[in-house]
Formats: sequence, C-alpha cells, structure tokens
Amino acid sequence: MNPRSRGIFLFLFFALSVVHAQPRELRRSESFYGFHFDFHANPADTEIGKSLTEGMVDSLLDLTKPDFIQVDCKGHPGYSSYPTKAGNALKNYTQDILRLFRTVTARHHVALYVHYSGIWDQRAIQLHPNWGIVRPDGTRDSLKTSFFSGYLDSLLIPQMRELDDVYHVSGAWVDGDSWAAEPDYSPQLIREFTAKTGLSKAPTSSSDPAYKTFLEFNRDIFKRHIRKYIDAVHEHNPMFQITSNWAYSSLMPEPVEVAVDYLSGDVAGQNCVNNAAFQARCLALQGKPWDLMSWSFGYAQQEGFFVPKALPHLEQEAAEVMAEGGGFQSYWAQNRDGSLKTWNYAEMAELSKFCRARQPYCQGSKTVPEIALWYSVHSWKKSFNGIYAGGTDALESVLTLLLDGQHPVDVLMDHQMIANLSRYKLLVIPEWTDLDEVLRRLVLEYVRNGGAALVVGGDAVQSFKSELGVSFLGEPKNIPLYVGYNNDLSGIK
Repeated sequence: MNPRSRGIFLFLFFALSVVHAQPRELRRSESFYGFHFDFHANPADTEIGKSLTEGMVDSLLDLTKPDFIQVDCKGHPGYSSYPTKAGNALKNYTQDILRLFRTVTARHHVALYVHYSGIWDQRAIQLHPNWGIVRPDGTRDSLKTSFFSGYLDSLLIPQMRELDDVYHVSGAWVDGDSWAAEPDYSPQLIREFTAKTGLSKAPTSSSDPAYKTFLEFNRDIFKRHIRKYIDAVHEHNPMFQITSNWAYSSLMPEPVEVAVDYLSGDVAGQNCVNNAAFQARCLALQGKPWDLMSWSFGYAQQEGFFVPKALPHLEQEAAEVMAEGGGFQSYWAQNRDGSLKTWNYAEMAELSKFCRARQPYCQGSKTVPEIALWYSVHSWKKSFNGIYAGGTDALESVLTLLLDGQHPVDVLMDHQMIANLSRYKLLVIPEWTDLDEVLRRLVLEYVRNGGAALVVGGDAVQSFKSELGVSFLGEPKNIPLYVGYNNDLSGIK
C-alpha cells in the first residue's frame, strides 16, 4: 500500500470509528428507564410555552440521563399542546414546546415519545357530534369516539404522520384506548353484529343472554380499530414506535395480535406497589418489550387532591417492575404552560440512580417457574360486563397474599397455559368459576402428572366436584369476620 493510500485508509478508519462511537437514540426495546410528562391541554391554557426553556430540559436530561421521555401532545380534552396543522389546535401558543423538546432530546440522543389520547377525545366530538359512540338509548357520547366514525382517517392518522414528518418524534404512547372503550351501538356496528350472529338486534342489558356475545364483538372491533391506525403508522414509517396504553395487559388479557411495538401501562390508584407487582406479571410473559409507569403522586380523585410520593415509595414500585425484567418510567405532571416542575429534579435524579444500579441485573431477565397463578380469561369474560379494564380483584388479592409469603409467582393467561403449565410446581386458581373445559382438563392432567393445584373459593372448588368426590352443604356466603393477632385487629370477608 503506497503512502497516499495508507493515509486515505487511516483517515476513513478513524472517521468511521468516530461515527460508530457516537451515542445513539435507543429503541424502546432497548430502553430501561424513562420519564412521562403530560398536562392534557385545554382552552384555559392560554400561554403554552411561556416558561419552558431549553435549559430546563437540558438540566433534566443531564441530571437523570433517561433512555426516553414522553411529553404531552394531545390529552383527553382533545386539544394539541403544540401548534398542529393536522389536529385541533388551541388559539394561543407562546412557542412550539414539542419542537423545543425534540431539539434538546435529539442533542442528548434521548428518544422522545408523545402522549396522545386515543378513543377519548372531547374536542373531536364537539366538532363532529356524529363521531361519538352511540349509547343504548340512541344518544351520542360526548367524550368517546366511535369505532365507526371518521376519527382515525380524518384526525388520528394524519396527526401521527405530522408528528413523524415535521417533529421527527420517536413514537407515540396512545392513552385512553382499551380502558376507555365502551359498547358502541352505532348503526354500522349493529349491522355487522346482526349479520354475523343472525340476531335481530343488539342486546342492551347485561341480563340479556346475548350480551356477552355483543361484548366480544365489540372487543373484536376495538382490535380492528387499533390495528388500523398502527398499521397505517408503520406503513408511513416502519421505524415509528407506537403502542396502545394497556393493550395486552391485565386489562386486555389476550394474545398479542396487533403489531404494537411495545407494551405499556400506567399504574394509578391507591395500592400501587401491589398493583405494580400484579401488572408486571401480566406483561412479563406476553413476548413483547414492555414497561410500566408509576405516577409520582397519589390522589383522592373526588377531591382533586394530589400528594407527591416519597422516594422510597417510588423505589418500591420501580423494584416490582424491574424484578420482572421490564422497563420502568415515572409520571411527573407538566405545568399548565407545558414547562417542567424543576423542584422535582432532585428526587427524579435519585430515582434514576436507584434504577440504573439494578439495570445490569434486571433488564430483560426472565422469571424462574415455581408457582403459576391462573388468569382464566374465559372465566373473566363470563363474569365481567365491560369490554376491557376490570374484574380482577380476587386475582390480584391472591397474588398479594402469595407474594407476602415470599413465594415466586407468575401469572398465566389462558393462551399461555398449554405451553407453560407443566413447568410449574404449583397452580393456584383464584376464585374463578365457569372454567374453559379444555383448560380444566389440562389442569387435571397436570395434577395426574405430579403437579399440585390450589383452588381458592367455595364456588371455584365446584368446578372439580366430581374429581374430588366431595359433597357441598349449602351455598357459599360472604361473612364479615374480625381477625386478631398480637394485639392487632383487622376485618375481612
């Protein structure tokens, strides 16, 4: 090699080495820790952008070094927090806060996702009253959009393309979707339902024998709804990362059929440490990258009273998620002008240190099969009268008891039972009735082959009445009891 060629080679080598050494924005599947911000912009917010500065975002990223952040884009009121041309904008913006967030996060090689309210969009229905879902009495809802409206084609999909083409965000976290879904009695849905089932009309009461069939049809339509917008986004840009909040979780306990890029949910409510443990186990075996979000505050909903959580509380919630191999994010509210509450930064930095110290041991880890807690989806659908989100109190409570006893537990949904049950030493069936017969027989075969089953609840035991060879006296009753131990008194039913 002559000197000139050698010089060119060395130049290219070092140039490529420098390029390769540059940090890059992580994909969601690679990410472990992040922050979520939102404020659900509304017409009362007349100075969006007034206080937000690049330095404010710089400081956050320098102090906490997250893999990603999520910021407000469009909340449940339906107004965009940035000067959108594709969505429903407010009248006054003092600056484009989404562009500022993208500028600074790009400089730090931190991924930027947007919080976008899905089915729940009040402004869209104000402008298009016929977009609301239809109630059983024929009236239109003012908050939730119908699966058969122009909402996706005219608003959500065009706005997602704008977010990609103009702002180059990394992806979207679509809120207000599965957990907000309600039965829709719009004419087109009714036509499809009656044509498919042969029924003359759609049932309007949970006492109607066909009501469960109607709920299941609505679930299928909801999945068609999210598939449409997720496929459209991926067709526009395959690298855009998008999910529907709480899809394929405890709230939507089904096999993953729609091409979401990751699974995620926000743990709210009053019992968040135990709930985080439950929600993590419902996501851990679904075969997709996943994370869970903790709210950084507790609240009394009716009083609108929000109280910050102490650092140990947030660390406990994070630990429950990380121990199952998932990613963790925490939610910190933006100010009404979209700026960040900088007084939270010190606690956020400490929480980051706590998570990062455990990342080498937890990220992507898999559980060791010991005890399986059955999430009987068949039974859940028999007992629950909503589309998604609810009906798991007994399941979650039994899990809490098992974890309090220091037992390692996985949650198995119906579609996970056949391939996985034999790997576990014990199966716990928590008060489920009307079990799927195929899976009931699978449980009996599992026991014959040496497995153990613990069935909780008088009604649940009746599913195995013939195999147990026992008789039952009377009906189960809910009886309040006092339980005392070591000078402490508690009450149970």
